[in-house]
Amino acid sequence: MKDDLFGTLGLMFNPINELNDIQSVIVDAKKNRLINKLTLLATAEYRKRGKVLTGKYAKEPTGFRNGLFEILGKLDYEDLQKMYELKTK
Repeated sequence: MKDDLFGTLGLMFNPINELNDIQSVIVDAKKNRLINKLTLLATAEYRKRGKVLTGKYAKEPTGFRNGLFEILGKLDYEDLQKMYELKTK
């Protein structure tokens, strides 16, 4: 029986799959970092708006950042990049 380069069933190690997995992890990490930055910006904007309206910083509601993280997580990386660029101009 001939030795299989990629394991018994051809599935043990496949460089293409490994590369795709690594790229997926990198994109997810970049996306999470961008979402984190956007939620921090939104929190800062919320507090600043409270300062302007009432003269003191307003504390955002409980779960504010978690809710934003969940909503922003539904967007793809390119849309998040565009949003970040618009907010930081």
